[in-house]
Amino acid sequence: MKFEKFTAVLDDSTSRYSKIPKEEYLDVGLYPIIDQGKEFIGGFTNDETLIQNSSEPRIIFGDHTRVLKYVDFPFTIGADGVKVLELQSQQILLKYVYYYLRSIKVPNAGYSRHFKFLKEVKIPLPETLTDQIKIAQILTQAEKLIAQRKESIALLDEYLKSTFLEMFGDPVRNEKGWEMLSGNDYLSKLTVGVVIKPASYYVDDGVIALRSLNIRPNRIHLDNLVYFSKPVSENELSKSILREGDVVFVRTGMTGTAAIIPKELDGCNCIDLIITRPKGGVINPQYLVFFFNSHIGKRIVSDNEVGGIQKHFNIGALRKLKIPIPTLPLQTQFAQIVEKTEALKSQYQHSLRE
Repeated sequence: MKFEKFTAVLDDSTSRYSKIPKEEYLDVGLYPIIDQGKEFIGGFTNDETLIQNSSEPRIIFGDHTRVLKYVDFPFTIGADGVKVLELQSQQILLKYVYYYLRSIKVPNAGYSRHFKFLKEVKIPLPETLTDQIKIAQILTQAEKLIAQRKESIALLDEYLKSTFLEMFGDPVRNEKGWEMLSGNDYLSKLTVGVVIKPASYYVDDGVIALRSLNIRPNRIHLDNLVYFSKPVSENELSKSILREGDVVFVRTGMTGTAAIIPKELDGCNCIDLIITRPKGGVINPQYLVFFFNSHIGKRIVSDNEVGGIQKHFNIGALRKLKIPIPTLPLQTQFAQIVEKTEALKSQYQHSLRE
């Protein structure tokens, strides 16, 4: 293994390309425009004279965004912040270099130029081209598996959405004629977690205190956690202790986002979340959560927000808000489908992390 300077491996060939301003992009066209955006193809052009028809692959680097792209087809580039990189030697595999550069953490200098940082990198090169090809093949296969897992997870999400609409119909039109109940009718508990200077209660370890950043649609993320001491949680802040099966709603920020408290978080606390306890025999927590996380539920929440720049979804609105309540057996059937689908998603997510 030897290390070569970036400038000894790659050449900046950007000046040989015609640049197209953003306002001249086409949504559909004959030839792709590669720019520094997150989308692989930024737009299209029909002007063949702007296209580089070389069959040799290139690496595209976003000078502002730090995005890296591997392009192996004819293209032209966007006008802003694009660097086109090509090999200086046929004894090096560009895809291997591309994967190595993706492993580099380029410092974030905001909306500034970052190519100067990339040029400081030294690239490790296996002695033989065969070894580079093997490494690139393994990483390409891994990348394909990652894309497949992401697609599978997205398809499962779409499956749940379509299943919800098929079983319960459109909640706004309520064409199936479900009974409309307010929060007072389907919730046995409705309150708000700690809101007054919670940081003064923080300790290094103790009882987990969930915040809005931990609540995702039908999921709780245990990152960036804060803690209360057990005595404080059980006494001064006992009002906001959560139990298994409770449903919490984001009150400020991504308002209305809902998740169920799982068994392993029974007894934890929370900060500035709406705490609800669905009434047994009336509503299934999975139905409640999925309803509010749907695009229709989000629209209903948005219509009931209060405040100026910082919007809030308050317990008063949830208490009065009427939603369609299907029969409990049908809700339970949907909850079983959700449980099986989420288990499958967890398998895919575990595979994705691997």
